[in-house]
Amino acid sequence: MISLVKQKKIYTFFIIALFLITFAFGLYSFITGVISFGELEDVWDGVSVATSFHSGNGTEDNPYVINDASEFIYFQSLIEGEHYKDYQDKFYILGKDIDFNNHEITPIGKIIDEEDRYFKGNLTCQF
Repeated sequence: MISLVKQKKIYTFFIIALFLITFAFGLYSFITGVISFGELEDVWDGVSVATSFHSGNGTEDNPYVINDASEFIYFQSLIEGEHYKDYQDKFYILGKDIDFNNHEITPIGKIIDEEDRYFKGNLTCQF
């Protein structure tokens, strides 16, 4: 038969072990939660349009870098916009895999006043 002192030690050991396991699980959940919150920044809301590219100036040596859906929509607006000729024959690169978060986008290009405004540049993928 186990003495009362040994039983208390065993119970104390199990309580401490249970506490440590619970603490470790809580810490793990917090860390993975923080990481997933960081990933949410790349999720597109279906409306946002960037006001510039991530980087670059459109040359072959320094292409415009598109890293997310809002920058891609910005790219589309430039190709179809009033100053579309300024963005023809430029160099663009996809810096990351883009997540449109299940939002539909229209194909790039349109005809406005008999002007073909479609993509006439160089697009590559970095990843």
